[in-house]
Amino acid sequence: GKFSRVGLMFFDCDIDSAVRFTRLDNNKSVDVYFMPGKLVNPKPVLGKMMKFENDNNIYNEAKNQWLDIVKSVLFNVDKVIKVKEV
Repeated sequence: GKFSRVGLMFFDCDIDSAVRFTRLDNNKSVDVYFMPGKLVNPKPVLGKMMKFENDNNIYNEAKNQWLDIVKSVLFNVDKVIKVKEV
């Protein structure tokens, strides 16, 4: 149909951005860059979450820190997402 998405997604493409959207009617594209590192560093929290070894206090602390990271990204989209015409 008119809005079919079958066969329109491609992976492992040679692009610098996180995602590229291309219109079918005029073949114009935009690249979307996701740069959470400009705002947060999730590595320490992710490391904690992988090694909590049944310690509920460490798990809960890491979970709350992760939620804070997600909130920071969601409330500052203009700092972590850039859209560029290709």
